Amino acid sequence: MFYYCGHCGWITGKKIFKDNDRICEVCSEELKEVPQEYLTASGLLFISQDKRKEFIETVIKTAPEFDPNLFEQHEQILNEKKSNLKEQIEMEISANRENQKDEKICCPICGSKKLLRISNVKKVAKVYVFGIFGVGDLGRTWKCSHCGAKF
Repeated sequence: MFYYCGHCGWITGKKIFKDNDRICEVCSEELKEVPQEYLTASGLLFISQDKRKEFIETVIKTAPEFDPNLFEQHEQILNEKKSNLKEQIEMEISANRENQKDEKICCPICGSKKLLRISNVKKVAKVYVFGIFGVGDLGRTWKCSHCGAKF
């Protein structure tokens, strides 16, 4: 199903799941359904580009709330909104990365941040040397330098 904004002329084919989703992304006006006479039987496509152009000329541009300035600029407005949204997302991602750098792993027993990583080579060597008695480290990744706990 297609929807259009009578104010700016934006046409979208996105699925609307709730009534509050029927808001134009350009000018925040309520979206209206494109009449079925301009769409294929499934409602997923316009019948042709000529029908789409006819719809724009006869329905959108003749609507009383139609703003020709917004119609000419709606692609530019959408691109600006998308770039602003990308910038916000990138800023949030970088802020989250900085916060994660500050949160170091600490020992669950004593809270110390002085940890040593138990390498896979050490694990294999311990099992090779001590046999079944060396499997105690297999599920562990870190060893605390303060209290000796392995986790």
